Amino acid sequence: PLENETVIEMDPGMAFGTGTHETTKMCAQFLDKYLKPGDRVIDVGCGTGILSIIAAKLGAGEITAVDIDEVAVNVTKDNCTRNNVDSRINAFRGELGDIERNKADIVVANIIANVIIDISKLLPYYIKTGGLLVTSGIIKDRKQDVLDACQSQGFVCEDTMEMGEWVAILFKCQNSL
Repeated sequence: PLENETVIEMDPGMAFGTGTHETTKMCAQFLDKYLKPGDRVIDVGCGTGILSIIAAKLGAGEITAVDIDEVAVNVTKDNCTRNNVDSRINAFRGELGDIERNKADIVVANIIANVIIDISKLLPYYIKTGGLLVTSGIIKDRKQDVLDACQSQGFVCEDTMEMGEWVAILFKCQNSL
C-alpha cells in the first residue's frame, strides 16, 4: 500500500458492495472527508459491510450495520472479522426502525432512492442535530425526489457528488427528534 492508503480485504459473497461501484466510491469519499475519530455511525443497507469497514478504518467508534438480507449480514460479519474491525461493528438483520434510537454522528445509506425516501421520516430520530446523512444508490433522475424528501424532514443539503449515472448527497440534520 502507498503512504496514507488503507487496504480493505473483501469477499462479497452474494451481497452488494465490493468497493468498486460508483455509489460506494462516493460514500467512501464523503466518509473520508467528514468522519471524525470516535464518530458513531449507522450503515443502513450494509450489503458486504464495506462502508462500515471504511468508517472503522477511518476511526469511527461504535458502528451499527443493518440489512434486511440475512446473507448480507453474515457477509458483513465475515468481512469485519477479516479486517479486524469486528469489535466495533454490530451487524444485524433488520430495518432502520429496529435499531435502538442512539443518536449517530453519521448515517450512511447507499440504497435505492425509494428506500431513502421511505426512511426519511425516521432518520431525524437516529441522527444528532448537526449530524450527517450520507446517501447514494440514487440515479440522477431521482436526485430531486431524495432532496425533497430529506429536506421536508429538516435536512439541509451540504454537498453532492456525481459519477456516471449515480448521485451521492450529503445532508446535515438540523432538527434531531
